[in-house]
Amino acid sequence: MKRRNFLNNTLLGAAALSTPISLDQNPALLKDDAWVTRRKKLISEAYFGRKKGVSSTKGVAISSHPLVSQEAIDVLKAGGNAADAILAASIVQSVVEPHMTTLTGVFSMLYYDASTGKSKYVNGSCNAPLAFDKSKFNIAELPNLVKTPMSALVPGFWAGFEASHQQFASLPLKKLMANAIRYAKEGFEAYPFLWGEIFVSADWIANSADGREIYFPKGNLIQPNELVIQRKLADVLTRLSEEGSKYFYHGDFAKNYAKVVKNAGGIVSEEDFARYQPMIQDTIKGSYREYDVISSPAPDMGGEVVIEYLQMAELVDWKKLGRICDSYEATLKAMQIMGEVLTRSATDRMANTLLPAEKRLSKAYAAERFAKLNGKPLNATDLYKNEPPKIIPGSNHLTVIDAKGNVATVLHSVMALPWNNTLYVDGVSIAAPIYHYAMGVPQPGERINARIAPHIFTKNGKPVLAAGSPSVSLNENILQNTINILDFGMLPEESVHLPRFGGNSMANPTSIYIEQGYNAAAVEGMKKLGVSFDEVRQWQWGLGSYEGIYIDPKTNIRYACGDPRRASQAKAE
Repeated sequence: MKRRNFLNNTLLGAAALSTPISLDQNPALLKDDAWVTRRKKLISEAYFGRKKGVSSTKGVAISSHPLVSQEAIDVLKAGGNAADAILAASIVQSVVEPHMTTLTGVFSMLYYDASTGKSKYVNGSCNAPLAFDKSKFNIAELPNLVKTPMSALVPGFWAGFEASHQQFASLPLKKLMANAIRYAKEGFEAYPFLWGEIFVSADWIANSADGREIYFPKGNLIQPNELVIQRKLADVLTRLSEEGSKYFYHGDFAKNYAKVVKNAGGIVSEEDFARYQPMIQDTIKGSYREYDVISSPAPDMGGEVVIEYLQMAELVDWKKLGRICDSYEATLKAMQIMGEVLTRSATDRMANTLLPAEKRLSKAYAAERFAKLNGKPLNATDLYKNEPPKIIPGSNHLTVIDAKGNVATVLHSVMALPWNNTLYVDGVSIAAPIYHYAMGVPQPGERINARIAPHIFTKNGKPVLAAGSPSVSLNENILQNTINILDFGMLPEESVHLPRFGGNSMANPTSIYIEQGYNAAAVEGMKKLGVSFDEVRQWQWGLGSYEGIYIDPKTNIRYACGDPRRASQAKAE
């Protein structure tokens, strides 16, 4: 059985209510039974399947794990802003979703300040090592390289996290990181999705003494609901809360990381760590109908891609065609737009023929491209024939809005399959982001390109929809949910439960994901035009997790709902 196919037909769990505990209480002083009761109730909500939406005129958080979303809400209740909340949530996520994110991956955040109406973007993505020899790189080798020490790059997670704290947060790091440290030190229950990933990755994990300590604590593979304890990670987090980048980029962590990677045959050095800097950037802007769109600038080029396809999508009368999942015509048009933008983006970046951003993001160019679609379908082979090997998933997205209207939306990630290069440093899994060279090969010492795409729609300067997504289907996911919410007036709860088409299948790369429940006539019509589908179950996890919050501009009520394709949950004050 291929890795990740293990989870293709998993539908897990039952919901339970959460019992929030205020961050004002020192976690060390909480009674053990209260902490454990709270943790277990939240863990029980980490299931795949139908979710219930939340709404509030105060704070709302949405992420792919209930412990994470609740952490954000606890911080808001303790007086933190959206940045405080999302930072605390993200560092908890690095502990409780080790199959999706790690301190050696990336952290990139889009932040909107309600008091000024301005937004900034923090790029904490990975750098290529200085010793990388671009002239000898062969993209065809990526599927093999990702399993080797050469896959280790220069991590940006901590730099992005720390810069976001310095730029936007109001609470001290120690307070924001306290619960993450406790989850690492005392453990949390191995919930179904995590246990399934541990099971299929067991051989890789067992290659490392640190991996065995965490996931084979008694010599046997950890069991479902058994505590996942990460004592060394707790020590690393504690030092980070006290020393920050002095420890991570200029101290023991950098030294130990470089030693582990070099001893295994990789090329990351202490110098690579010492020269790493986060990028604090202005956002890029586009529009969709009456909304302005704010998103991530290059080299996190996902924002450019989102604006490119949205400005083509606004030329379609979606209401006339019908909901995408119900309509052959709407499905065809959506797939054509995706095919044009994604294929051209990938091929032009690899060939160094990318047009200037000013041209690509212009309305005139969108109209020019749209006119050339001419009603011709693009099947999956056309969509991906020139695209490099597909980046395999392992990512989290989360979005938070506070009572004042500040918005933070973040992607952080292992940037590949978890644990697949088998390396650990000081109890921390070393990520394998080299797969992102498929989006354009960087120069030595420079940032990788990544389709990271946090975005915010505003109307009259006020946020209306803030969102993002992980997975191979993140762009298809964003397009379909955006149209559902902004064109058809759906709330997120209705939108995320509708069937979707996705990106190319992990099992069959020249086929497009299509979920059960999708309009049968639309599917058959596309097949007749030559489109190849990988027809998967309802709410299949490879189609991603839409982490969006809609803000009603008339009532200021904020709405969110966990995506049934992941262990997502939304929480509200």
